[in-house]
Amino acid sequence: MHFPLFIQELQREFVQDDPILKVTLNYGQYEAYTQKNGIFAFYNIPNGRYFLEIHSKYFVYESAFIDVYTNNKGTNVSVSKIHPISRQKPQQQQQTKQQRIQTRDSMLFEIIQRKDYFEKEDELSLSQIYQNQYFFMIAITVAMLFFVKKMPIEELQSAERAPQQQ
Repeated sequence: MHFPLFIQELQREFVQDDPILKVTLNYGQYEAYTQKNGIFAFYNIPNGRYFLEIHSKYFVYESAFIDVYTNNKGTNVSVSKIHPISRQKPQQQQQTKQQRIQTRDSMLFEIIQRKDYFEKEDELSLSQIYQNQYFFMIAITVAMLFFVKKMPIEELQSAERAPQQQ
């Protein structure tokens, strides 16, 4: 089998980051790599149903089930795309014979989203500091230390003696 892989024109600027992709059938049973123009090929694939995935460092692509069957006219391939996150077929995926003939020559896989390897942190704002429960405990402690140092020594000594006399 020889398929060109096409990615939407609007997203070509992102593809330059990751020009060569790994394409697998049946979770790694068959592997191929795309050329820089997006074409990939599988050879000596028997008839049957396969799960096609595109692996990328930077993006999540659509996945698809591919039915490969041969007859007297040649090899035909029908493609049923599924959403990579929910792993379900889209509702409008009723394919006709014309669509199956078109998918024999080319397939269009769209970029679903960019992969995020790290959790994004929120920016620091003053309102978040005031809403923190520990802010008031620390502020009261610092204020007490500041005001206790400013108190006259006689008052401090009398405050220390008061609990001892009771």
